Amino acid sequence: LTGFNFAAAVGVAVDGETGAVTLGRTIVTAEGGTAIASGSLDASSATGIGGAVNVLGARIAVAAGSITATGPDGGGLVQVGGGFQGQGTVWNAQNTSVDPLSVIDVSAIDVGNGGTAIAWADGNTWFQGTAIAQGGPLGGNGGLIETSGLQFLASSNATIDASAPFGEPGTWLLD
Repeated sequence: LTGFNFAAAVGVAVDGETGAVTLGRTIVTAEGGTAIASGSLDASSATGIGGAVNVLGARIAVAAGSITATGPDGGGLVQVGGGFQGQGTVWNAQNTSVDPLSVIDVSAIDVGNGGTAIAWADGNTWFQGTAIAQGGPLGGNGGLIETSGLQFLASSNATIDASAPFGEPGTWLLD
């Protein structure tokens, strides 16, 4: 994280009970700076549903990042830049960028529904990466993938998969 006016120590917050990983909002005040996620952020579960990963701040970049929240009984939740349609209690970014080398995976591993993967900005969203919210290979429906920018969205090179081999396909919301 970069920026100024930090309310607490800069770092990664992990909820010991849920396994949720949060970057940004819980660490940075409303005048926060830039959150850059690169490498691997994994909130997958060996049992149950996947956990949650939030990458939040005023300006977001996922650069050659792998963000995973999978589970045998269902996919988890990944929010990059904000919540579903910019609603909810999490911080909304002004600009969000996910590069072509980045992958977000909220799939079910066994039997269960795919999870939710959100890339949002109140301003501009550039989503050129891969988002996966597959239903389980033994049953379950595809999940929800949202790539939205309130003012502008570029996602022509995105790779999206909300399929379900033994269930209903999921949804890709472009807004």
